[in-house]
Amino acid sequence: MIKSFPHCHVSLQLSISIVVYESRADELRAALTGVMKSRLTTECYVVDNSATDGLRQTVQECGAEYLFVGSNIGFAAGHNRIIRIVG
Repeated sequence: MIKSFPHCHVSLQLSISIVVYESRADELRAALTGVMKSRLTTECYVVDNSATDGLRQTVQECGAEYLFVGSNIGFAAGHNRIIRIVG
C-alpha cells in the first residue's frame, strides 16, 4: 500500500549519466526521449567514448549535455567524469 503525505514537501532531483561507445543515434534518441520525459529528470549527461563525435547533435537535440572523450576510456571512467562535473 502506497501512503500519501500531503504535508511533506520534498524536492526530488535526478541526474542521469549515460556512457556510450559506437552507439546508434536512433537507439540513443529513443533512450533520451524516455529519460527526458521523467518529471524527476533535471539533468542528463551522455559520455561518448567513441572515436568520432557523431552523436553530439542527437544528444543536444534531446536536451542532454554531451561530453565527447575521443577514446574508449571505459564504462566506469566515463561515469566518473560526470561525477566530477556534477560534484
